[in-house]
Amino acid sequence: MSLYKKELYDKIKKFQNALKSENIELSFDDESFRDYAVVANVSKNEQYCGKFSIYYKPSKNTYSLKKQIESLEIAKTVEDTWNDLNGSGTYNAQSGIYEAFVDGSYISGVTGYGAVIYLGDELKAEIAGTIEDVEFRQFGGELQSVIEVLKWCFTNKASKIRINYDYQGIEKFATGEWKPKNNLSKGYVNYIRNANINIEWRHIRSHTGNLRNDEADTLAKKAALSVSSTTSKRFVNLEKKALDFIDFINKTPKFRSQYISAENGESVKIKIKNEETNDSSIIELIYAKANTFSIKQPKTPLESNIYNLWQDFLFVEDFKGI
Repeated sequence: MSLYKKELYDKIKKFQNALKSENIELSFDDESFRDYAVVANVSKNEQYCGKFSIYYKPSKNTYSLKKQIESLEIAKTVEDTWNDLNGSGTYNAQSGIYEAFVDGSYISGVTGYGAVIYLGDELKAEIAGTIEDVEFRQFGGELQSVIEVLKWCFTNKASKIRINYDYQGIEKFATGEWKPKNNLSKGYVNYIRNANINIEWRHIRSHTGNLRNDEADTLAKKAALSVSSTTSKRFVNLEKKALDFIDFINKTPKFRSQYISAENGESVKIKIKNEETNDSSIIELIYAKANTFSIKQPKTPLESNIYNLWQDFLFVEDFKGI
């Protein structure tokens, strides 16, 4: 049985029922389920339109959507329905209320911020940059992104805006639920109180398939990467270690591994599978202290196997250096 099939089944059934009112049909069966994911075909009026995948992240109990649909109209309906299902639907243009999506990123010593501003479906602004204060890493970027959005509102005479965020301090500092204890958060609170703009706050969990949230995340990452002088070297070293570990695993009886993705230039995701039991897990290889590496992994049936593989790999790597 695929990992987390029940969670994925419950989610896709809710999505299927929500799309029926739009005359869009989803089709899937037992073969559609993978570890951490389910794939469904999309059709309308009995015509095939494309497909999408729903991915489940158990560590954060979040779902994300990746779609491959040629019709822009149907793709938008699928996306809007997904957002509504997850509590992140947006105002229409007639409301006159702007929507901002904000994010921050910290990559190899550089803090970036990013934001997009919409009125209905119309993109009004893309905002990105970096800040000098990196003590608080990406959280400094998160707060700065809100300040930059409010600057835009003042310049463009936007009197009301909903700010969608994933870092909860954005709202909690602004409303007084959290007390600011450093110059960064104190400066943020002071700016919010003097902005004279009607702000509505909404928390949206990151990486759940909301494209506008992902746009802000991408802008923040690009801003940080654009001025980072060390990212390239660090990532090359990290990726080489990941590929060496994958090669080591693939030479080990019954285990197979593959490269999944790079995250933030700070970690690499690797999938490891036991071909005898069909169990699998996705782990992260990250930088640790003193330019060493470590792994992060969820609790799965492979947890002890992966730990032992990693220790064996480190022993072989140390032996090479002798």
